[in-house]
Amino acid sequence: MKSVFWIISALLLMWSCATEPTNQIVIENESSLTRVDAPVTIKRASLEKKMGAIPEDKYPVLYSETFGNISPQTDDITGDGTWDELFFLVDMEPESERIYDIMLVSAENIPVLDPRSNARLASIDENGNHMALKESKRMDQEQGQAGGKFQMEGPAWENDLVGFRNYLDYRNGIDIFGKTTALMSLDSVGIDEDYHQLQTWGMDILKVGTSLGAGSLAIKTEEGIYPVGPDSEGRVEIIADGPLRSIVRFYFDNWELEGKNISLIHTVTIYGGAWYYVSEVEISGDKNGLNLVTGITTIDLDNQKVKFQNFDNGYVAMSTFGRQSIEKEHLGMGLLIPEEYFREYAHTDTLPGVITDTFLAEMSIPESDPLQFRFYATWELSNKDFASENALPELLENDAEALSNPLISNIY
Repeated sequence: MKSVFWIISALLLMWSCATEPTNQIVIENESSLTRVDAPVTIKRASLEKKMGAIPEDKYPVLYSETFGNISPQTDDITGDGTWDELFFLVDMEPESERIYDIMLVSAENIPVLDPRSNARLASIDENGNHMALKESKRMDQEQGQAGGKFQMEGPAWENDLVGFRNYLDYRNGIDIFGKTTALMSLDSVGIDEDYHQLQTWGMDILKVGTSLGAGSLAIKTEEGIYPVGPDSEGRVEIIADGPLRSIVRFYFDNWELEGKNISLIHTVTIYGGAWYYVSEVEISGDKNGLNLVTGITTIDLDNQKVKFQNFDNGYVAMSTFGRQSIEKEHLGMGLLIPEEYFREYAHTDTLPGVITDTFLAEMSIPESDPLQFRFYATWELSNKDFASENALPELLENDAEALSNPLISNIY
C-alpha cells in the first residue's frame, strides 16, 4: 500500500497542475441502503455537454474536502483512441448525497491506484514463453482445445474477490477461480504451477465439462439448445484492464444456426468489490424464434435443486449451493436477471440439446438494447460466511434492491 506521505504529495501535485474547477458532479443515494463500492459510470458526452470539449491530453478527477478525492478510470469503449467513459466506485450512506468538483489534469498527474481488477490473455509459444495479448481469434473445432496454446486456456478476468476464465476454443465455457487474496493474480496463474491445486492466491474450483459452467451462453430454438458459436468466426478483445474495472469482449460472427445467420457480441465486465461479473449480450441477424440461455453447472452438486427468487422489484434470481468445488468446499453460484426478459428455468435433463448438467435460465432477446445479467460465485475459502446456504440468496436480494434503486449522478 502507498504511504500517506506519497498519497498527499501526489494529490498536491495533481491539484497544482489541474485546471480550476468549473463544474460539479452530484451523486445521490435516494434509497435506504448503505452502498459500498457502488459502481458509477459517466459518459464523456454527458460531461462535455456541460463542460464543453475536453482536451485530448486531459482527464477528469473529482475533488471534495468533505468526502475525499476520486481518481476515476477512463476507458475507450469504442476503440477509436479516445476515452468514452468515466468509471469509479463510491461508498454512500442511506439517503445521502456527495458533491465533487471536476478538475482536468494531465495523465502524468493522475495518482496511481491500487489495482482492484485485472484482465489477462496470453499465448504460449513453442518454447513455453507467455506473451500478453490484447486480442486473439478463437480456436475452432478442427484446431482442438486451447490447453497449451493459451495461458489459462484463454482470457480471464478478476477483481479483489473472485476470478473467472473462458476457454478460447469451440467449447466457449466459463470457469471460476476462487481467490484467497485481494491481490491481482492472473498474470502469473498457471505459469509453473497447477491451478487445480490450492495456491497462495486460490485455485480453479469448478468442473465445467459439457455444461454451461459459470454463465456461458447458448441459444434456444424450437428444435433444441445450442452452445454459442462453436463454428462461428470467433475472436476476443480486452477493452479495459483495470485498475477499477476490466472489460473483455467476445465476438461470434456469421454463426449458421438452423438456417439462420446471426452474430453475437458478449461483453463481460468485472469491478472491485463485486462477487459477480456482468454479462452484456447483443444479437444481430435473424433473431425470430430465438431465445438466449445461460446457466449454472450442476456437476458434483449433490442436491440437484435450484433456488428461485422473485424480488418484485424488476429482478429475479436463481442460485445453487453445495460442496461443489473441486476440493468439496461450499460453493454458491447464482444469476441475477431482469424480470422483463426472464422466461423460465429448467434442468437440461428435461430439454433436448447437447448441453448437459446445467440449470438453464431462458431469456427473451431485446429488440435493440443489449441484455444485461450477473453471474455470482461465492466460495467459502474466499469468505467463511459463504459456508452458509443463506448467504448467496441474501446477497442476491440485497443486490437486486440496489439495482432497482441506482445511484443518481448529475453534472452541473
